[in-house]
Amino acid sequence: MWQGIQRLVTPRPVIAGKVRTLMSSCGKSGCKCMKKTNPEKHPYHQLSYTHNKKTQTLKK
Repeated sequence: MWQGIQRLVTPRPVIAGKVRTLMSSCGKSGCKCMKKTNPEKHPYHQLSYTHNKKTQTLKK
């Protein structure tokens, strides 16, 4: 079956949580995020949710 149709037909569980965008340095020398004056950090997304009374965090 075509993947697009399969995604629509196959239900997936919904995760209740919070998504936020954070900024980080990659640590590579010569990168724009490592400049001493006015560094430009890299954005990444983080999902936090509770599962079995424990907070879980996923980064992407």
